[in-house]
Amino acid sequence: MLSFHLYPLITLDANPTTSMLICIVLLKPKPETYALFILNPFTMVIPCCISTYCYFMIGIKAFKKFNQMKKEAVSTNDGAMCS
Repeated sequence: MLSFHLYPLITLDANPTTSMLICIVLLKPKPETYALFILNPFTMVIPCCISTYCYFMIGIKAFKKFNQMKKEAVSTNDGAMCS
């Protein structure tokens, strides 16, 4: 999304559309638009990687907590927690 907001500054066009963001390298081949074309996928990939990492870390913490609770239930012979 960052490249979507930088597009008007680079191309001096106030009305960018999604198709213009994708095709701008072919329509106006300049170094600035090429850099924008290269950066555009990363604006989608980086947030996806961050959210995947966060969910993965939450899963690891929940798994560790579950194993700890399971060990405590076995050690105290708590049948309701073991099942």
